[in-house]
Amino acid sequence: MASPLDLHIPSSTSTVNVSIIDTGTTFKGLRTTPFIEPEIPGHEYMAAPCFSFLIQHPTQNRTLVFDLGIKKDWNNWPKPLLDGISASGAIPIVPKDVREVLDEHGIDAKTIEGVVWSHSHLDHVGDVFDL
Repeated sequence: MASPLDLHIPSSTSTVNVSIIDTGTTFKGLRTTPFIEPEIPGHEYMAAPCFSFLIQHPTQNRTLVFDLGIKKDWNNWPKPLLDGISASGAIPIVPKDVREVLDEHGIDAKTIEGVVWSHSHLDHVGDVFDL
C-alpha cells in the first residue's frame, strides 16, 4: 500500500470541517433483500436515509459538497429510472434539496467550488444545476 508521501500529498497541520446535510430523504417501501440476505422475518423493509456532506476548509476558505442526494423532483427523472423505482416498490420521499438546506443554514451556494460524487447512483447525484 502506498504511503501519503508516495501520492505527493503535502503535509498539513490544518483540518477541514465536515457537516452532514440532512434533506430528510428516506425511502418508503424499500425492501432489505437487495442489501441483506437472508431476509429476516419482521424486518423485510428498511429506512434508508440519504445524506450529503458539506466540507469546509477554515484557513483556505474553500468549500465542497460530497454527494447531492436525490433530486426533490425525482418524479421527473427519465422513464427508465422511474421504471426501476416502480419495479422496486420503493418510493423516495425527498422533503428538501441540498440547496434548500444550505440556504436555511446561511451557506451561499456561490462559495461552493465543486461537488464530489461518490458514485453515479440516483441517491447520490442530486441536482448539480441547483448549486
